[in-house]
Amino acid sequence: MTSVKKTGVKRKFAVVRPNVLITTFTSHAAKFVNLQRVNFALAGLYALQALFVLMFGHAAKAPVTLNYLTSDALQTAAQHKTVLTLASHRWFDANLLALVVTVLLLAAAVHVLLATVLLKRYEDALTKQTHDVRWAGYALAGGLLLVTVGLVLGVADVAVLVALFGLCVVMAMGAMAVEANKRLSPWSLFAAMPAVATVLVLGAYMLGGALYGTALPGYACWVAALALFGMVGVAANLWLQIRGKDQWKDYLFAEEVYMALNFVAVSAITWLIFAGVLHG
Repeated sequence: MTSVKKTGVKRKFAVVRPNVLITTFTSHAAKFVNLQRVNFALAGLYALQALFVLMFGHAAKAPVTLNYLTSDALQTAAQHKTVLTLASHRWFDANLLALVVTVLLLAAAVHVLLATVLLKRYEDALTKQTHDVRWAGYALAGGLLLVTVGLVLGVADVAVLVALFGLCVVMAMGAMAVEANKRLSPWSLFAAMPAVATVLVLGAYMLGGALYGTALPGYACWVAALALFGMVGVAANLWLQIRGKDQWKDYLFAEEVYMALNFVAVSAITWLIFAGVLHG
């Protein structure tokens, strides 16, 4: 520190070493370049998986039904009053192959955009420690992935499938709000509520299959477990990021963990579904 005396007032000036600024700038610039390369690499890996599934998989159908109330003609005639009963109409068949490929291509598109046209916005977001594009990608691709997982587990009601997609969107937006506020509060628990609801919905179908139907195939149980792993992993990473634990003090490290978690979960679920219903 140096001091200058003028008219009886002592002023202090901090001596900033230029080499410190250069080192810091170079470090962040190098990390940004590395993240750009990682985004390109992940985009290529997602796209290659989509191409492989498209080339070697076959279209597997899952029914999507519409449940509604209607009058029971026999009971209505017998009791001389309108008796309602629950009915189900097979609305259409969902193509699991198309869903899986779409999820992979959406993930690839997000990484391509982050590495190219959205690069400046991406780097600004990383500097501000708020990454809205990531959460938007989770909402869209993650929502479709949850719908696919639901179909694999026997969820057929279109209303429940729409609810699963909506719950994923709310989860992603809640996590984005927590990250933007950069602190954990009692209100942060509301971001976890959709995740709990999603687990309960999928768990109910798994329990119903175990109690009243035949046992779920092994791959379906692993698909459900990996979906849970993905949600818990993202929540844990967000918590460590906000708390600034150890290496999570560096937001760029947290970003790398988000990318790794998403890639592992999406890829593993893809290949389990491919092995279970799309192959052979």
